[in-house]
Amino acid sequence: MNKSEIAPHVWQIDSGIPGPTVLVLGGVHGSEKPGVEIVQRLLGSDLSRIVERGKLILGIGNPLAVEQNRRFLEGDRDLNRCFALLTEAQRQTVAGKRAEVLKLIIARADVLLDLHATIKPSDPMVLSPNDPTQEPLKSIIPVLGIEKIITGSGLYKENGDGVTTQCYAHAQGKTGITVEAGWQEDMTLVARVHKAVLRALAVIGVSKPSDEVVEPVQHEYFESYWSVAATDDFQFVGEWGNFEELPSGTHFATRDGKKLVTPWDSLMVFQKKPENIVPGDEACQLLRRQ
Repeated sequence: MNKSEIAPHVWQIDSGIPGPTVLVLGGVHGSEKPGVEIVQRLLGSDLSRIVERGKLILGIGNPLAVEQNRRFLEGDRDLNRCFALLTEAQRQTVAGKRAEVLKLIIARADVLLDLHATIKPSDPMVLSPNDPTQEPLKSIIPVLGIEKIITGSGLYKENGDGVTTQCYAHAQGKTGITVEAGWQEDMTLVARVHKAVLRALAVIGVSKPSDEVVEPVQHEYFESYWSVAATDDFQFVGEWGNFEELPSGTHFATRDGKKLVTPWDSLMVFQKKPENIVPGDEACQLLRRQ
């Protein structure tokens, strides 16, 4: 068993036995404390009992933002919008530089588990651009204990860039999974998600199979069909909670002087507050039931 810091705030635990490589990230958004706590718990565990095959990589996504308890640093970029082609100026930001480091780490992992939490109370959800009927995602979903599963092309920006960690992993031919555990202020999530991560490591093949009986949940599958990008004059016409229904034809925002309407019966997730809307970045995602 070999544990080493392979990049700032990124640690690799190598069992010395051939097997899969799994990357678990927390703190890609610095104010989302549950994921950070889970990574720290794993680091403080008896890793020889967890990593029996392959490698486990544990990382803090945006350490400076975690220190300041901010989603991202004031005046900087959102790290989870930096995993695409960036301009030279964007690459020189704190988030841009960190993304270049994390891209190398993501590319060496077979599976990414990126642990997030929502900025307001919400049902937990799993997001992945990978096919949920194919392994290893097919086996991972049941052990996470989360009902709502989101897949689809809308996990990418409108211009097709894989700007998030999960989409970057997918673009490298790997399995990228984001776990949105629930409200970021609810630290009771930590124990539940920590156990879910351990179960995922077992089904992926890093840990030995567990005898734990996982209570099955009824999964709901959603297709993310539209990552709605903001412009300078972008405005929502109302406020919606995650998974709130928007009937077909609902005028939900205005962009470039034109009404944006839902082409189908839809549900909205990740609606940004006006102060957090950044031109060129995602303002919300629209889903439809599968």
